[in-house]
Amino acid sequence: MTKENWIKHMEEISGLIRPSFGGSQQAWIDFRNGHKSTNCPICKDRAKTKRANSNRKAKEDVYRSCGLTKVIGSVSGSVYWE
Repeated sequence: MTKENWIKHMEEISGLIRPSFGGSQQAWIDFRNGHKSTNCPICKDRAKTKRANSNRKAKEDVYRSCGLTKVIGSVSGSVYWE
């Protein structure tokens, strides 16, 4: 789930406006923290996506620090490191 879809979900459920659009930051944080404990499947999907993106970025950083370059194959379009 993308961050934008998750934010729309939070706005619909809470009725709050996100802080970047002029809403109260503290109210948004309080609702988000309380909503985490409800085991919402949409929020679990967002957490899974966020964790996967973080892991991918860390792995790519390690590859780059080893001197590898990310390459996209011209025929198959697959991504590999060389």
